[in-house]
Amino acid sequence: LSKEKEIFSVKDAILNATTILSADLKTHNIEINTSFETFEEVKIFGVKSELSQVLIAIISNSIDVLKSKKNPKVKIEVFSSSAEVIIKLADNGGGIKPKNLKKIFEPYFSTKEEGTGIGLYLSKMIIEESFAGKILVENKKEGVLFSLFIEKAL
Repeated sequence: LSKEKEIFSVKDAILNATTILSADLKTHNIEINTSFETFEEVKIFGVKSELSQVLIAIISNSIDVLKSKKNPKVKIEVFSSSAEVIIKLADNGGGIKPKNLKKIFEPYFSTKEEGTGIGLYLSKMIIEESFAGKILVENKKEGVLFSLFIEKAL
């Protein structure tokens, strides 16, 4: 895996992540929908495999929660403004307990028995340090929504 920073397509990074997780998604009949609400092929500067890693961490957490749900869904939406790209990942897994919501990016915090608690911590580091972006999480009606904000490569 290349650790070179380069200008790469957000779509490619998402495809990498969803391809790696496709067997898991299929096993649990989880429907995944990706939509690009943007008129251009959005590109950003950084290490492509690192963005994929972040997406994998977030979607894997969704898979863990969705295994036991009816009609499980993960939705990925990509928006872009003149300056940045916004990647939103939502699931219908019921959300995160409010008391845990502010802890999920802390190192070693996990609600899973086998969890190491570094997936989302590393994700936050990567987005903030490698991409100079930001990552937000909130509960929506049906589940959790992660939003990644990253500056576009011009």
